[in-house]
Amino acid sequence: MNSSTYTISLKNNVIPFKVKRSAKRRKTISISVRHPEGVVVRAPLDIRQVEITELLTDKTPWILKKLAEIEEISTAPIKNYENGALLKFLGRDYPLNLKPAPANKGMVDFDNKDILVYIPATIAIAGQHDWVQEALRLWYMWQAEITFNKTVARWSEQTGLKPGKIRIKELKSCWGVCSPKNNISFNWRLIMAPTHIIDYIVIHELCHIEQKNHSKKYYNLLSTFQPEYKEYRRELRAIGTEFKL
Repeated sequence: MNSSTYTISLKNNVIPFKVKRSAKRRKTISISVRHPEGVVVRAPLDIRQVEITELLTDKTPWILKKLAEIEEISTAPIKNYENGALLKFLGRDYPLNLKPAPANKGMVDFDNKDILVYIPATIAIAGQHDWVQEALRLWYMWQAEITFNKTVARWSEQTGLKPGKIRIKELKSCWGVCSPKNNISFNWRLIMAPTHIIDYIVIHELCHIEQKNHSKKYYNLLSTFQPEYKEYRRELRAIGTEFKL
């Protein structure tokens, strides 16, 4: 496989993109937009550059939308972990409450008022920020696993769309993804979102079991189960930058 980097102007945005050409089995062109690679085009060796440019131009709205989503997810201020700092969980802000760990066993707990982090005495002050951040990340992932499995089961029953495996991951460029084998991965940070936004992403990915692209048929199917999806999509774009640790 050979690789080359180019730029293209899309609606007055100069976008770098990489073209990876392969002679092995590939017969069509595909475009991916992910962090940190950016825009990547995979194509057979005999595809002309002008055909790639035409495809990128045709896909301009989708490319710009995906690049904006990456920007939303990947940029946010670094959080200071101190008593009273607000953390998002299921759409609400909860104060962080730092406490010494009983029996020196670090843990994270939630009492419906605060998010409590118990810090072992063995953690030096200089290392507490990183320790608290990792403890919270693991707790959020655990909560996301519980919540998303329940939500998928509920909506799978209502839609009749049956996924394969459900995974909770650190997704850099999207909130969810459905694989060709119908395994669905969710960004753990979505556990910070309101439950109706979690429902929106779950239904969005379940619909990809039947429709693998974002065609008119796909959106017709999505609107069948969630007529308000456009409103929820706008809301997620507006608040998604807040889902940070």
